[in-house]
Amino acid sequence: MSARTGFRASLLVVLVVMAAFGCSSDDDGDLPFAPPDCQKTKPATGYLIVEITLNAQNTKVPVKVYEGPIEDGQLVKSDSVSVAQFSYELLVDRSYAVTARYLVGQDTVLAIGSDDITTYQTDYESGFCWELTNGKVDVRLKL
Repeated sequence: MSARTGFRASLLVVLVVMAAFGCSSDDDGDLPFAPPDCQKTKPATGYLIVEITLNAQNTKVPVKVYEGPIEDGQLVKSDSVSVAQFSYELLVDRSYAVTARYLVGQDTVLAIGSDDITTYQTDYESGFCWELTNGKVDVRLKL
């Protein structure tokens, strides 16, 4: 096969592939339809999911939740918790910091974590929907 015939064959393969699969992008200007559970109003609250460690020495763990950083944030929740995973319903579009206080032998260990509860809009063919991203904080004891 000559170089010219090989080039023609390659060109033919490329044209066949383009015809079969098209060469348009996924973003052709059409938006999908809104899902059935579309929220037209902005949610006021979301959930902060918290994970802690429970063991023989820590059957109940003191947990504090702050809006904003611990150093200058506002305390919004304070509990002694006896389940390994739980959640708090809190205001959206805010950052939250969590502390969990553990006993390890004779020492006290403070676990600290933070996350945001956020909202955003997604555009659809029939308008927009509000979406919610809940926060998740892991303040399990890691030794």
